[in-house]
Amino acid sequence: MSAPNVLPPPAEHPTDQNGLGKTVVMDPSSCFVPLTDSHVAQLALNAMSPLTIALDGNRVAGTAYVTSSRRTSSCSSAAGKEAQVEIIKETLVDMSMETVLKVMRSEVIYDEDGAPLRELFFKISGSGLAPWEIHRPQQVVMELAKRGVFHGRTVLDAGCGIGDNALYLARYCACREVTAFDLVPRCLQFAEAKEGLRQGMKGKVKWLLADGVDLGASPLAGKWWDVVLDVSTFHCFGNMDRAAYCEGLKGLVRPGGHLLLVAMSDKGSSHVAGPRRVSQNEIYKSFPASSGWEVESIEDTLLEHHPNINRTGGRNGWPAWRGYAEAHLAVIRRL
Repeated sequence: MSAPNVLPPPAEHPTDQNGLGKTVVMDPSSCFVPLTDSHVAQLALNAMSPLTIALDGNRVAGTAYVTSSRRTSSCSSAAGKEAQVEIIKETLVDMSMETVLKVMRSEVIYDEDGAPLRELFFKISGSGLAPWEIHRPQQVVMELAKRGVFHGRTVLDAGCGIGDNALYLARYCACREVTAFDLVPRCLQFAEAKEGLRQGMKGKVKWLLADGVDLGASPLAGKWWDVVLDVSTFHCFGNMDRAAYCEGLKGLVRPGGHLLLVAMSDKGSSHVAGPRRVSQNEIYKSFPASSGWEVESIEDTLLEHHPNINRTGGRNGWPAWRGYAEAHLAVIRRL
């Protein structure tokens, strides 16, 4: 990642000589509990009784998570689209990495606005097999922690999924408070189960169920956070829902606070599958000064994928699902 613009530290908290908050950043391997056989069994029993996870770590019968694509359906008729959706549902009855990726590549799971069909979204969410459920914090989040942007601040993880970023922030980044929300109850159950497996972490994150397109009617309404972290949520929305999401975020970031936005970029390799890609221009248009925002910087970064996804070539030759995806990191200030 390129040299950062460091957010100013809160006035009431001490900083080191470089102006960064005194943040403890651990090696990635120490930031999460590996899903051993006993851990997986405990997760299934304690948090996700409707979800059965096979102990080989590769197959599940239950649910996972799907994001949006910029492509629209190529089905010639509503009847044809409905038939394809039924085929996808049947495919996911016995789920594996292979079937998840097969569904992700299908254009039929996205509506005309580029958003995932909600029924399938819920059916796939929270298995830990989805490409972006990597079972540790994203490297870009740990890089942000090195900049001291979370130290001493209240932090909201918007669209937290199965909770790895929020748990890392709560344990290692000296945040004043960490809250996390997601649309899918099963993801929050998974996150809470992970929290329960980590010594001294119980209750360190406040987990909330909320819909990103209706934040004003959610349990988050009327509260402000110093930093809102969005990793892979913004690019999930179709065009109509994106405006509602951005308007809702405006009510959650305190004036002078920051939104840290990480979204898949339109740069780099060809996009034959997966979430919609986002251009820098789209970010500027979504967060204009007229709506109370200032985009302070946008830089290139990477979003990592699930470790079980095979890597089949060099950096510029890998297919769409590989070890990572090109992304934008935007630092956006609330005016």
